[in-house]
Amino acid sequence: MYEALIAANHDAIMVVPATQQSGASQHTDRIYSVTGRPADAVRIGLGVVFKDNKPDLVISGSNFGQNSGQEVMLSGTVGAAVTAHVLGYPAIAISVEIKFSEMTERVPSTINTMPF
Repeated sequence: MYEALIAANHDAIMVVPATQQSGASQHTDRIYSVTGRPADAVRIGLGVVFKDNKPDLVISGSNFGQNSGQEVMLSGTVGAAVTAHVLGYPAIAISVEIKFSEMTERVPSTINTMPF
């Protein structure tokens, strides 16, 4: 998602969990990692990285697997977007569908869309 936003000439900064939690643990001057959950990354990103420069949109994800159904609020990806919204920022959560027909093949179409 980050690379696609940069390629489309958006001014993007990424703040993600330091360990695999639908995030990536890489660092540059525009990519930060946070020890914690996705909602922690949002809180620290908005409170520190974007303290003096409110972002236009918070994008949470992409999440490995679809977030749908009655348990969607258990998702860290959705929770991070909700956290941004509660703090007064527009936000969306992005999920990558798992094709269950590919389960015996280790879901290659899903894996190929993820940054890890």
